[in-house]
Amino acid sequence: MTPVSAGPVTVRTSEGARMILTALIAVLLLVLAGCACVLWAARGGPRWTHAVAKATVAAGHLASTLLRPGRSGTRSGSDSDDGGSD
Repeated sequence: MTPVSAGPVTVRTSEGARMILTALIAVLLLVLAGCACVLWAARGGPRWTHAVAKATVAAGHLASTLLRPGRSGTRSGSDSDDGGSD
């Protein structure tokens, strides 16, 4: 672990945590660049911005679909046991 000085407090970070932080920052930068391309393409930017904008919107829809709660199976008013009293 590498000690990191944060003012009067010294924090120890592991290499794994540093790699995760680096990956998260990289993803954040890609998201911001994709959003910038969407805006630029909407204002009539170069052809490559339209391609990047389409990919960004598609990735957003995919992420939204994957993060949405499952719709398969039972609905909220069905016969499932929800722990309530009868």
